[in-house]
Amino acid sequence: KTEIKTATRKVKDAVDAKKAADAYGAGRDYSVFTDNMCRILSKYAADGRSIIISGAHIASDCSREENAECRKFLETKLKVKSFYHVLFNSGKVRTSSGKSIEYYTSPNPNLYHIEKPEGLVPSGFKAHKILMYKGGNECAGVVFRSRDYNSATLSIPIEALKTQEQIDYLMKYLIGSLN
Repeated sequence: KTEIKTATRKVKDAVDAKKAADAYGAGRDYSVFTDNMCRILSKYAADGRSIIISGAHIASDCSREENAECRKFLETKLKVKSFYHVLFNSGKVRTSSGKSIEYYTSPNPNLYHIEKPEGLVPSGFKAHKILMYKGGNECAGVVFRSRDYNSATLSIPIEALKTQEQIDYLMKYLIGSLN
């Protein structure tokens, strides 16, 4: 966990790698958005801070019936209403400004990969698509800006991008979109 001071706000980095709820009934739960994590991030937002969240299963984990607190957090704080599975995994997304970014779609010796990407649905009039899957208008990222706090939610983990140049570009783009 890292904390970086910026001119006006703090940025908190909580890396949770490839976490997801166990959908196969084995009783294991590796969800990132536990009730406690939702409370912590809600307080963080209430303090006027910006949140950037990226992960392959963030929306589907919250859609499970037992995750009411998570669904509420997803919709009211991150401004993502729901998700759907993207039918064609091209391994490419584009920013709302048109820049193309590639991510890994199969196991490789370099980085994390995305097997089954999620499309996100923005919630509310201040939530906007900021990242789209290449080949369609399916949303891979939602940004929300308000007087109280800002958030960016991506269904593509930043660490799955193919080059450091793309990671740097996306982080700069996200931070610029939040300020």
